[in-house]
Amino acid sequence: MEFNNIAEIYSYLESDVYNMKRDWELTSSMKRLADKINDEPIKEKIKWECFVFDFYLQNGEVKPMSSSTKEDGATIFAYSSYEDFGENGMAYLKERARQINSNYLVARYNQVLWNSPKPHKHYQQAKDAIDGYFKILTSINCTKEEKKEGWDCLELMKNGMKLSLQVKYKVDSYKAILQSWLFDRGKFPSDLKIFILKFILDLPQFKKNDFEGCLDLIKNIGATHNKKKPDYFFSKEIYETGLRIAQRIGSDAKIWNKRIGNSIVRMADFRMDDDSRMIPLSFLKEAIPYYKLAGMDKKVREVEQRYFELKKELKLSKFEVPLNDEVNEALHQYLQAKTAKLMEYTPEDIFGYLISGNDIFPKKEVVDRNGEGQE
Repeated sequence: MEFNNIAEIYSYLESDVYNMKRDWELTSSMKRLADKINDEPIKEKIKWECFVFDFYLQNGEVKPMSSSTKEDGATIFAYSSYEDFGENGMAYLKERARQINSNYLVARYNQVLWNSPKPHKHYQQAKDAIDGYFKILTSINCTKEEKKEGWDCLELMKNGMKLSLQVKYKVDSYKAILQSWLFDRGKFPSDLKIFILKFILDLPQFKKNDFEGCLDLIKNIGATHNKKKPDYFFSKEIYETGLRIAQRIGSDAKIWNKRIGNSIVRMADFRMDDDSRMIPLSFLKEAIPYYKLAGMDKKVREVEQRYFELKKELKLSKFEVPLNDEVNEALHQYLQAKTAKLMEYTPEDIFGYLISGNDIFPKKEVVDRNGEGQE
């Protein structure tokens, strides 16, 4: 991607429907053009455009691409920063916000302006951003592959909905989109509906009636998911979301504690292939408090008995698989790359991945297979 003049930048931004997210290649191309030209006013405009697109837009807020803070939370350094614009840059940004046509650009520029310091922010900027997001969300197909199966749609919704709630504009319209995503067939990937519900659970403005039908929805998602290969993190997360909604609306929470317990025991059953018995023991121990909260005394005794019987089989043995230097170096590089990738995720996601797979507690057949040919 290379630009020859600022007009090409403007044209590209209007035509690119994926520019809601910060794009390193885009801003790098802008900076290369700014470095080449001598026209100072044009150079300044290109830099301001870079600042706009080097911001992260998240939950209605605007965050710098990178920042450094003191222990007390005070910012030492941030890029992008509103201080980078100056008065002339803010005036340019307001002018650009009036000129652009793409709904993605309308949303971005106005969200940046709405989060700017006084006297630059104005109620109309929030409304314009909300309108931009709304037009995108009412026309976008959230099940298309290029939308990463709904994740991009959800990020757009989080920005638009948070802004909507801030200024109390089009709140019911946004709620209607969420209802359609949750309950209309083919509007949103089924598994990801859990993350819609987690989002609205964090919004105190959503009341009991906003969750109508959601418990049945989660029950159905859980039943469908249980037909697949067992996993620890997401199965538990489904029913934990149901528990949160039940608590929010004053419904019976016991059934959800039971379902959480069942999902954990199911994972214990799945990992009985662990000869050390450490993994299934940890799952059985975790499930017991949920059955207690569900008031299932008989189930508590059953799982406790199973735990103590299985504990007698606990083995903390050691095994070695010798590797030559070439294989050892390749493994080292692989583990470094995998570690870097895992660090992009939340601690809960990392734990769920590790505990469910073969990295920390490999299955016996995996160990046997990897040890073949070793003396």
